[in-house]
Amino acid sequence: MVTLLGKAYVIGGVQAPTSAYMYDGVSVWVAKASMSPGRYGHAALALDNDRALVCGGYAPSTVVNTCVIYTASTDTWTTAPAMAQTRRDFNFVMSEGMWH
Repeated sequence: MVTLLGKAYVIGGVQAPTSAYMYDGVSVWVAKASMSPGRYGHAALALDNDRALVCGGYAPSTVVNTCVIYTASTDTWTTAPAMAQTRRDFNFVMSEGMWH
């Protein structure tokens, strides 16, 4: 889960690995553009107010090193550089000013 543009986003998962949903802040989860490839056991990190980096996990049953970036304002996914190694069930940590 990440926060983008002041809204909560839930991305991927075991039952719906390509899904992305945004909570409207009141009572409704809104379906957003599907992630490809779908994944679970991945890590997600808000890069800034509008973009989230999603990497690793199982896609669908193989551990991967691939990464994608979701842009909330355009509801689009783009490919990002892959990690050096496959990873699953891990966390991201970001300090101020690390991403450019």
